[in-house]
Amino acid sequence: MEKKIVLGNKNGYKEVLEITIALGKDVTANKAAEEHNLTENKKYMVLARCCDLIEIVNDKDVKDWYSLEYFKEFRGCY
Repeated sequence: MEKKIVLGNKNGYKEVLEITIALGKDVTANKAAEEHNLTENKKYMVLARCCDLIEIVNDKDVKDWYSLEYFKEFRGCY
């Protein structure tokens, strides 16, 4: 199942960015994610999503919510 998320709006931004997040697909952690129990360049499967957050299982085997800014697939969104 895919969900499109719109970041920004017509009044506050020149462009509206639309990204698609699919449950069960992998995302790749970036360098900044290392501070939050994730490993840079490691892939994590998307379990759930809400707004600009996704739920994954971190390196401590704990389900947790993370901002899209910690994943390479969403580089340039923030």
